[in-house]
Amino acid sequence: MSAMRSSARSFTLALPKFTLAALVFALSTSVSASVVWRGDYSTGNLSQWSETEIVSADRYLVGADPLVAGRLAAKVIVYPGDNPINASGNRNEVDYEGDNPPENTDRWYAWRTLFDANSDFSTDTWQLFTQFHHTGPSGSPPEQWYVQKNEVCFDLDDVAGWNGTPPIWHQPLVKGVWHDFMAHIYWSSDPKVGYVELWYDGAQVLTKYFGQTLYTGMSVYLKQGLYRDAGINFTQTVYHQGMVVGTTRADVELASSTPPEP
Repeated sequence: MSAMRSSARSFTLALPKFTLAALVFALSTSVSASVVWRGDYSTGNLSQWSETEIVSADRYLVGADPLVAGRLAAKVIVYPGDNPINASGNRNEVDYEGDNPPENTDRWYAWRTLFDANSDFSTDTWQLFTQFHHTGPSGSPPEQWYVQKNEVCFDLDDVAGWNGTPPIWHQPLVKGVWHDFMAHIYWSSDPKVGYVELWYDGAQVLTKYFGQTLYTGMSVYLKQGLYRDAGINFTQTVYHQGMVVGTTRADVELASSTPPEP
């Protein structure tokens, strides 16, 4: 498995002058926050993530946000045949394995994704851009966000939309703009206990959908990038920005709405 990491970039910071009251407020806010982890690329490289599954450094680039000055984002490109781990499909992804939620864990997740305006996402097959992969050796991930037939979709594995059944949630894909994603997941292998709630571009699109969010005896880890059917024979590009994991909605909303500047 290759582990290509982009080099860190240096920036000159213009630090604001804080009053004592402002400094105390900032410190108290940071102490009380329950952010579990950030993978927002604010470091200028991929060091926040545990591992990379990319063919080469030019497939997963951290640089300037394509739409918002002063922010950083990751540009992910997948070419036909990109298969860095000799497994199914083509991919260029990063993963985070520092928070493997056990049974009955409550978590919130927020991030942004932009689908390149010049990329084709109309094919009738799976193209995952964010997933929670189980800790077992094989099989489909329990939770997956993907594009298919020019729609953005979410599914649990037991009702995956590309097998002919409608996805749990889907909406027409709009390319060339940032989309805000937020998920509230209660992790459980009991389908009567585990559930998922989803928000998309600020609106709740899925209310407490109960299902098996963990496979029995396993946990999950987060993966992001682009992972797709090997039969897709053209190049696709997506961008990611602002990933944050927390224990409350307020923490991930605050963190993702005010991304760190370089």
